[in-house]
Amino acid sequence: MWGKSKPKPEAAATELSPAADEYKVQAEDTIFLILGQSGAGKSTFINHAIGEHVASVGENLSSHTVHIRPYSMTLDSGRRIVLVDTPGFNDTYASDREIMQRIIDWLSTRCSPKMKFAGIIYLHEIIQTRTDPETNLMHPTKLSKPEAPKYVILVTVKWKEMKDPESVGKLRETQLKAQWKKMSDHGSQMSRFEDTTESARAIIDMFQVDPIEVEEIQEELRRILALLPPQAADRKDHGEGFISKLFGKLTNRRRRRLRTSKRSGTP
Repeated sequence: MWGKSKPKPEAAATELSPAADEYKVQAEDTIFLILGQSGAGKSTFINHAIGEHVASVGENLSSHTVHIRPYSMTLDSGRRIVLVDTPGFNDTYASDREIMQRIIDWLSTRCSPKMKFAGIIYLHEIIQTRTDPETNLMHPTKLSKPEAPKYVILVTVKWKEMKDPESVGKLRETQLKAQWKKMSDHGSQMSRFEDTTESARAIIDMFQVDPIEVEEIQEELRRILALLPPQAADRKDHGEGFISKLFGKLTNRRRRRLRTSKRSGTP
């Protein structure tokens, strides 16, 4: 799947700024959203996947990525994928709700209707002393639709920072798997990121489901945000959350289209 030559990343785009948008997302691109809390290493993952230092990496807990930034690479097959670097959740400079809005705006304005959306790579630090998925509004465990988990891969990161990865690290991984069981039972996968290009690309290769057309969700994105109360980002008991609503709308529309196609006899 991956060629031996070093892929050439496109220039990054400043969020919703046409004048600075050197990189143009193309209709045939396949989109991967890279999500996670501030400091989880989203930019680091992208740099390893592409094989070059293209994304800025922060050295503190504040999110170094302020804007939505896409980075593309071409696979050995000629297919082009786009890894989308996003601001970290629980950031000191923006609420989860603001970050949500940025992601929605980017998908709505930068992606063409027929573009393919492959799924979400959600990074989780294995060095965290707690693995409480309910403290974050945007955490994928709030997914409720049966098809949705197939489009999410949970990736544990920062294994090299563990003082005792063979005991403490594995214990935390076991705890996380238990919390992730509802997701894994419905097709979601878990993986370790080993801070190498091979590891990052292997994680991308784990997506085996058919990508979704972006037009299936664009019409619903702003409605989803409108359903959230103004203080949603600060509430731990807030219902399904953004990702759940996003995939819920998406899968419902796909089922309706399939039923319509069967009735009309069209493929």
